[in-house]
Amino acid sequence: MILKIVTLLVCILIIIGCSSTTNEPTRIIIKGSDTMYMLSIRLAAEYMKNNRNVSIYVYSGGTASGFQAIQDKSADICMASRNVEPEEVQRLVDEYSAVGVSHLIAKDALSIYVNNKNPVQSLSMQQLQNIFKCEITNWKSLGWADLKISPINRQENSGTREYFLTHVLDGHQYCENIPSALSLSNMIETISQDSAAIGYGGITYVEGVKHLNINGIEPTTENVLNDLYPIVRYLQFYTINTPKGAVKDFLDWCLSKQAQDLIKEMGFIPIWDK
Repeated sequence: MILKIVTLLVCILIIIGCSSTTNEPTRIIIKGSDTMYMLSIRLAAEYMKNNRNVSIYVYSGGTASGFQAIQDKSADICMASRNVEPEEVQRLVDEYSAVGVSHLIAKDALSIYVNNKNPVQSLSMQQLQNIFKCEITNWKSLGWADLKISPINRQENSGTREYFLTHVLDGHQYCENIPSALSLSNMIETISQDSAAIGYGGITYVEGVKHLNINGIEPTTENVLNDLYPIVRYLQFYTINTPKGAVKDFLDWCLSKQAQDLIKEMGFIPIWDK
């Protein structure tokens, strides 16, 4: 009798153990772009509502940190606000014999931020370039007060910083004495408190700063869709290889009408409207 009870208890424990293993959620780790951080959190939360067996964790830190994370396998997906750099591709080739796979999910306009008290309404691309090369250093030369311009850069590992360098500075280097914000939120906070400051980031961030027109064109969704606004980029997820399982299902869902509507609601520009 005792033997039968012990056997029964062992069987129950085995069943419970198998059941808990089966019900353990699949984990997806996403790391990278500050610009995509809040968007990815919303996408992850919405996806998990109907996929309760999947847990998605999202961490910011910059596009470069996201590429490093997929390389060292501390993340499954990299959030990227720029294209992969040649040296990043080479590291993937060396370690995994792969070049990485890009998954476009949205478009974003790169907007220029100034303090709300700043009366300047528009800059040309050349003026913007000259500010961050420190060739224009006073707001007086741009039609405002005799006030030294305080440009603020993004952190070193920011994909937005790299995009700005390539598409606004046209490959010229930032001048050396420009301070770097610790994060996008830190940049916005600094600009909101400094009337002479100027920085840059996505068009969705509107609280506490004023967005300048570029070449007379306002940074709006409509102007981006009509190819009028001059500083536009794709937001994308990167994986090392063609994704499978839950990662593939999540990335496929990001192109669904539900996800693209959410992207539009967040102020970004959907890849397509189904």
